[in-house]
Amino acid sequence: DIFKQLTNMGDCKTGIKWLCSSVVEGQLRERALQRELEEEENSKTLVQQELAAVEVNFDEFKRETDEKELSLRNEFQMTIRSLEMQNERLKTLRKNQPIG
Repeated sequence: DIFKQLTNMGDCKTGIKWLCSSVVEGQLRERALQRELEEEENSKTLVQQELAAVEVNFDEFKRETDEKELSLRNEFQMTIRSLEMQNERLKTLRKNQPIG
């Protein structure tokens, strides 16, 4: 295919120029594709790093949320116990209080 192209050009100089420019064009395209590939890989790496950061942040948020939930549950249970004890004291006071 290249040989047909070269022989159809007539003189050798034109054929060589065409061949060199085709090679250079191919090299430029290859470099451009290589740069695109590198940019995609860099972009992919950045996305992976951002995803890892989000996962770490989510894990930290989950841990903090779980700790807060546990703390609130404990506080709620202590409040209930306190109210139950107050209720028992009131019942005792009512029993011991003379009617009348």
